[in-house]
Amino acid sequence: MKGLQHTIIDTGKGGVALPLEVLIGSDITPTKVAIQYRAKEKPEFTEVKMAKQGSCKYVGQIPAGAMRGSLLFYYVAAYDSNNHVIGSKGSSGAPNTMDIEGGENLKPGSDEEDPINGNKKTASKKKQTAATEKAGEVTETGPVRPKNQKVYVAIAAGTSLGYVTGTTEANNPVQTCCIGTSLVVLTPELGFYANKQLAIGVMGRIGLPIGANVDPPMAKHSTVAPGGVIRVRYALSPEGEGLRLMGQVGGGVMRNTIKIEGQGSGMDTDIVAQGPLLVGGGIGFTKKLASAVAFVADASVLAGIAVVDKIGTARLNTGVGADLTLGIAFGF
Repeated sequence: MKGLQHTIIDTGKGGVALPLEVLIGSDITPTKVAIQYRAKEKPEFTEVKMAKQGSCKYVGQIPAGAMRGSLLFYYVAAYDSNNHVIGSKGSSGAPNTMDIEGGENLKPGSDEEDPINGNKKTASKKKQTAATEKAGEVTETGPVRPKNQKVYVAIAAGTSLGYVTGTTEANNPVQTCCIGTSLVVLTPELGFYANKQLAIGVMGRIGLPIGANVDPPMAKHSTVAPGGVIRVRYALSPEGEGLRLMGQVGGGVMRNTIKIEGQGSGMDTDIVAQGPLLVGGGIGFTKKLASAVAFVADASVLAGIAVVDKIGTARLNTGVGADLTLGIAFGF
């Protein structure tokens, strides 16, 4: 057995606590296994920790007070020491759906009521909820979890290769050797999360084509290639980590250095500029290092399309650049 195993319960009885079982394989070592449930009309999930029985079984129950109404959404998940999901059956975005027999006829209530002391226990819980819900989502057991943060800032750096065509900035024709490089690429980014899987950001792209030694007449080569794109990312995992697909569109200039054939030593490296329309896509990977810090890696492709011939003194061509960057994102 591997991962988390659970037989989905699709029907429960109204007003009766529902026991659940989970089996955990030896390939994962959770610090917590929990049930997450919510009523049809409630947006937030409530957590109930599960207790370990034997070597691999965990047991818990959805309380009777929650078994009301016509439907209940739930999932079970195993968490590591950083409260990251390492195995689950269902998720917050795609929970399991349970029909509740007779639940629509029950009045709202809670299994937390104390028949001896009236509603003192319920009142106490309400006070606890009021005191803690500002800090985050209140769970039935365990610590308060912070709400998902919406804004992020990412700082990354890497390098780039480019397929270049046309004419260099020193007016030399690009010859058969058409692969150029931009030794350093910086990509700061500011964005927000529409949900755990979808992120939209504004990314700056600053290329540094270092090493050109052929100067155009009356001018020096530009050693900076500024640009910016709107980048949309979509994570394949419901939790937002792991592989992410992305698309991007914007404007600016990409620059790459290339070797010029037939030139003497010391005068054989020129710069080719592409743009100003930038369109592309790519794949990325993210891994949370802490609650508000994550490692990010991106491999992206941008096509620089010469919708105009020049911007200032820069001769613009059509070409393709491939960037590989690594960095850190803050604000999860």
